[in-house]
Amino acid sequence: MPWNTAALRLCCILSTLLWSSGNAIDCELRQTCSDCITIDLTCGWCADEGVRLDSRCRLNGMHTDCGNVFAPASEIVVPQEPPPATAISPETYNVSLRNTDTLSLPIDVTTVRNIPLDLYILFDVSQSMDEEISAIQGASAEIIARLQNITDDVQVGVGSYVDKATLPFSRRNLTQESGCIKPGGPCYNFRHYGRMTNSREELSVSVH
Repeated sequence: MPWNTAALRLCCILSTLLWSSGNAIDCELRQTCSDCITIDLTCGWCADEGVRLDSRCRLNGMHTDCGNVFAPASEIVVPQEPPPATAISPETYNVSLRNTDTLSLPIDVTTVRNIPLDLYILFDVSQSMDEEISAIQGASAEIIARLQNITDDVQVGVGSYVDKATLPFSRRNLTQESGCIKPGGPCYNFRHYGRMTNSREELSVSVH
């Protein structure tokens, strides 16, 4: 065996022994069960009654003269529940976590069919937004069609506003007709058109 390989193995052995020795001392210094099981995951408490020991707290696996070692382990329990109505499962966990330990909670995320979906399209109908408004008006039927590929429970609403009180964004001498969107009207905070709907025809009427 090459000398450098032997030296490396010796260093690993010495490091392990020193680590175990240090942990053993940390365990053996604990005088109560609570201190013992919270100082480190490697410590365990001898719960035998009527036994005289130098230390009841020792490294796990070192209680050769003890028949009842208390070294609780962390655990995850998933309660038995009906299938969840949400896209995330499980919805609850019962976790027992020992001090200084860590646990990973597995979560499944799935696509739930026919979840309620509301989309509200709010137009800025300033004169400068004329091209964008025309593009959405032309795609109004496709918007609902695409959403209905995701869920059958879809509602779409339409509203508008103008907040630029200057030319060429708004023209105060032009009134906006009720029930349709016309760029370039006077300023206003908000107007709603039609109703929330899943009808392509109704949405098309609202945005034109």
